[in-house]
Order: sequence, then structure tokens, then C-alpha cells
Amino acid sequence: MKKLKYCKRPIILIAAAAGIFSLLNCSNPSISTGGSEAGNAKIAGRIIDKDGYPAANTIVTILPSDYNPLTNEPIPDSCIDTTDTNGTYHFTVAENHVYSIEAIQQQSYLRALVTGISVGTEDSSIEACRLSLPGAVRILVPNENFEIPGYIYIPGTTFFVEVKAENEYTLLDSIPSGVILSILYALTDSSLPVIMSQNVEVTPGDTTTVLWPDWEYSHELILNTSPTGADITEDIYNFPVLVRLSETNFVFNQSMPLGEDLRFVSSSGKLLSHEIELWDGENQHAAIWVRVDTILGNNAKQSITMIWGNPSATAPVKEKSVFDTTDGFEGVWHLGEGTTESFLDVTDNHYDGISPDTCRPQQQKGIIGNCQNFDGNTDYIIMPNTASSKLNFPSDGYFTISAWVSLDTLDYISQLIVSKGYSQYFLRFTYFPSDSPLWEFSEFTSPNIWQACTTRAYARQWSLITGVRAGDRHLLYVNGVLVDSIPNSYNTSTLSRDTSQNITIGRFMEAVTLPNNTSEFCFFKGAIDEVRIELGARSDAWVKLCYMNQRSDDRLVVFK
Repeated sequence: MKKLKYCKRPIILIAAAAGIFSLLNCSNPSISTGGSEAGNAKIAGRIIDKDGYPAANTIVTILPSDYNPLTNEPIPDSCIDTTDTNGTYHFTVAENHVYSIEAIQQQSYLRALVTGISVGTEDSSIEACRLSLPGAVRILVPNENFEIPGYIYIPGTTFFVEVKAENEYTLLDSIPSGVILSILYALTDSSLPVIMSQNVEVTPGDTTTVLWPDWEYSHELILNTSPTGADITEDIYNFPVLVRLSETNFVFNQSMPLGEDLRFVSSSGKLLSHEIELWDGENQHAAIWVRVDTILGNNAKQSITMIWGNPSATAPVKEKSVFDTTDGFEGVWHLGEGTTESFLDVTDNHYDGISPDTCRPQQQKGIIGNCQNFDGNTDYIIMPNTASSKLNFPSDGYFTISAWVSLDTLDYISQLIVSKGYSQYFLRFTYFPSDSPLWEFSEFTSPNIWQACTTRAYARQWSLITGVRAGDRHLLYVNGVLVDSIPNSYNTSTLSRDTSQNITIGRFMEAVTLPNNTSEFCFFKGAIDEVRIELGARSDAWVKLCYMNQRSDDRLVVFK
């Protein structure tokens, strides 16, 4: 697990450049390998290896505690010593100054760092310093407006790295383990460094993460796919993770009014695309989607980091949509809109939905943010210009269709959830053919046959209904579980496959003739949330992870 250390507001320091130059100037014998000039003090120390034995042939460098490795003078030979067979080193330094000692073993590349060595007027010895494997410090850059050219360095050491605009993080590598008193950032033409972080603990062989200044707060989110969490055994790629915020896990007044300063970062330091579906600071709840490149199966340690608390931040520019068409998302409707808005498709296809004022469903609290409640009489949504769109899959195609639904009642009436026509594909509630309440996923195959998978339906509870078409395979899932993979087939002598209709939610586009010979639009009565139509047959694991993450008691995301 990566260690996380986060900085507060930036503090401006003025480097005493002239003093540093003097300490490193060999013409002024303030640091030398010998001599007993007035104002000098001798110090000695010992380096031991990881097993406690003397570390011979270890290069030891002594530097002023505020040494800047990029802008100050090169290190003179008098500041460098090599340990003898007893691991001992010696320096003569200026009195009443503070120094750092940096050591590296030439054969093993083990390292050590001692900071804050205060030298008085008396000769002194330094406690033995143990070599260990180095670590690294990763500095995340959630702010898109930092200045370059610049660099990050550890004062009093030789460690620095250039900050590059194209990188989402900056890595200080091969850093000796221990507590780093401060990490600074400066422009190459400036003597006013900014404190990035203080008292940063570096662990051998591990990476410590710190934030760019201005972000005050952070929270690590574990993505638990082990049996104690979402219980997913295979890796999932390019997955939209739902993160719910509430008063129990987030302090809303620490963030900007609409969450503009919110950022999500992967464990490798990559800034993750996110979309805020709902942000309600007054009632303290939010629903946010975060695109995660890889979610590891059977893993209880993988994490992402949420950061916030920068009053000068602006909402990030989306380089890649959370629901990107290249990931298979062809139509995604969160259905959280109010009374005057279009029902937005959040993919780049923008298949936005509309409904006449007299037929518009009503906004209410959903399973994810807000949803739409349909009255069963007139309410519906239609997505214009989708008849001949990317949503027009062939009968032997590969696609996935899903929606969260909550029926009001079991009233013996067929009710449409989402469709692209009665004789193409749809999800619905029905009583056919068993004369009992059923969820159904139907595909009309050429030339005149329906294939339909069904399973028992229940009212007044949220259910995630998912249909997957994979060539000639037809699958129905409820709440992430495959419930039917052997479809029934029904012939018709009056209909043929029709791909000319638009996508609709809440009723069929045209009235259809049902098995009891009635003609109905099959209006839905109840709530519908998070409708998706995706290119490609999603796997069992993908469907299950959607449910485990989106259910009201989320089993994937754990606030650490």
C-alpha cells in the first residue's frame, strides 16, 4: 500500500544563497578535510550496513541544510569523503551552522540521509547511520495551471527533478529512507521556493505520495474486489466507478459549491476523468463517476485518491469522457434532470432525450442521485435521431442494455422500460407467457422471430435489469446475477424486424398488439434510473461489478 502525505498551503521561503555559496567555497575554509582554523569544528560519524556492520567505501557528502542542488555552486571535493574499513568519515565544518549528510554505498547502492545536524563550537560525533534500500516520492499535479520551467528538490541534498507539463506527476527517485523535513518547488529563474510538503516519511522500496500545494484535503478510496467486497475474480478495464459522498464520509463545506475542486488520482499518480452526476451541498450528498483504467480482481488493496479543498481551482477540462464511446458506451442517461431540462446522454454521441410537457416524468430521488418517476398513463422519453444511429445493432450483434427500475405495483399490465421498437430489442415488465410477473429482455431476430429471456419480477424495490446479446447468445441478468440464458422463441406472422424506430424510455414508440389482442403503448409505472446501451457483450464480471458498486450499500468503494 502506498503511503500518502499531503501538504497544506504553500509557504514562501527566501533562500540565503550568499551564505550557501560561502559555505561551499573552498577558498573560504569553512568546509575542509583538515586544518584547525579558528571558527571550524570537526565532526565524525560512522556508516553501517543494513545488518549493522561497518559500511566501508561508502561515499559521504556533507551539505548546508538549505543547499539547492540546481542553483547553488557545485559541491567541492572538500565536502565529500569515503568511509574507511570501520565505516568512519570525517569533516571539518563552519561552526554554528546546520548540515545534512548524504551517503551511498558504491557496491549495493544502499543509501542514507541525516538531516538537521547542528554544529556548535565543539568537535562532535554523529550517531551511526544505517544504510537501507531507497524509496521514492511521487508529487501529484492535480492543478492544470502550474508554472514551468520549474523543479522540485530536497534542500540540503543533491536530489532534484524537473517538472514537466506533460506529466501528471513528478517522481523523486532513489531517496534515502527516513523522514524528509521538507520538499520544495521553485522556478529555474527564482530564488523563492515553495514548500511542497514537510515531514515526509520515505519507506524502503516504497513510494510516498504528496500533493501539489493548494489542495488541503484527501481521502484514500479502496476498490475492494475480494470476497469481502465486490467479489470479482477477474480484472476489469475502463470501468466507471460510482463514488457516493454523504455527511458520513465527506465534509461538503471544505469543497467548492459545486465540487469544482474535486480530483481523483490513481495509485500510479494518473489524474482520472470524473463526472459529477449530482452535487447537493445543502443536503450533503453527491454521486460521482470516476473512470478507472484497471480494476484488479480479487484485490482488497488497490486504491484511488480523492482530493479537494482548493478555493482557486476550476472544474477540470475533460480529456476523456467517463462514459467514452471507445469503451463501448453508446448511450448513457442518468435521468436526474429537473422539469425544464433535456434528458442528457453523457456519451459523446449526445443522444439526448425529450418528452412533451404533458408527458414528462417527474424527478425524484433514485438509486444513484436522482431519477425519473413515470405515472403509467402518459409519461415517456424519446431520443430523436436514434433510429439509424449507433444504437441500431444487428440481430446477431453484440450489445448490452441495462436500467435500474422500481415498479409501483404488480398490476397485470405489460410495462416498457427501454426499447428500440417492439420488433427490434427492449427491456420490459410483462406477464407473458407464464401469467406471472416477469422481467424480460427481448430481441427480434430475422425474419419474424422474437427471442426472450425472462425471470421473476418484484415491485417496490430497486432492481438492476441487464440484457446481453452476444451473437446468437441471449442473456438476462438481475442484480448482477445471470438468471436466464435459454431464451424462448416466438413466431409472428404479422410483423417483421423493424429498425426504423427511435429509442424510448417508459413506453413503446408506437402502440403494440399484446397476446391478449389489446393495443397498448405499455406505459411504465414507477421509477427508472441509469439507462445504458453499450456496444459489446459485457462479461458476467462486468455486469456483477456494476451491481455491486451501484447498489445502495456499495460493496466496491471503501472509504479508508
